[in-house]
Amino acid sequence: MWDYFRQAIHFLYLLKMLNDIGKFQLVEYMKSCTITDNGEIDYDISYEAAQTVIDCLFEYCDVKYYENKGLDLIVLSDQVVVSFYLLAGAYGKRSGIGDDANPYILDAEHEAKKWLDFSYSLSWNLVGHTEPRRPFHSRLALCTYYDEGVDIIGLAIGVTAMYRFFSQKCTELRELLSGTEVAAA
Repeated sequence: MWDYFRQAIHFLYLLKMLNDIGKFQLVEYMKSCTITDNGEIDYDISYEAAQTVIDCLFEYCDVKYYENKGLDLIVLSDQVVVSFYLLAGAYGKRSGIGDDANPYILDAEHEAKKWLDFSYSLSWNLVGHTEPRRPFHSRLALCTYYDEGVDIIGLAIGVTAMYRFFSQKCTELRELLSGTEVAAA
C-alpha cells in the first residue's frame, strides 16, 4: 500500500513540476497515456511516460545504449542551460571571479547533487561552458545502470528540477546583470 501511495505522490509531483515550468504538452501526454478510464495510474506505462519526459524535456537529447556495459548514457542540453552558463560567466567576469569560484556555477553543482544523487545506479556530470564553442556545448550527462534499476519517475523529477533551476537562475542573472535587481534593504 505504501509503495502505491509513494508512486502516486511522485507521479503527481512530476505533473505539477512540468506544469509549473510551462511544459503543458508533457503534462497532457503523461495524463493521457497513464491515467486509466477509472482514474487510476497505470504504473507500467507511467515509467515509460517518465522516460519520454526525460527524453523530451530538453531541446537536445542523445541516448546511447551500451548493452555490453549494462548502461545507458543520456546527454541533455537546452538553450536555458547554455544561457545559464553564458550569464554565469558574464557575472563571474564582472565580479572578477573564475568559474571554479563562481557561486552560480557552484550552485548548479549543488542543485544537481540534491536532485540526482538518490541512487547508486545513477551517476551524472554537469558540463558547463561559459564560452561555448558549439551549440548545446553545456549539458547534463546521466549514466543509468539498468541491471541495478533506477527509479525513472525520480529521475524525471530530478531532470525537471534541473530544468527549473536553470530557467529561474537565468531570470535572476539577467536581472542582476542588467542592474534591475532591487538592492536589499
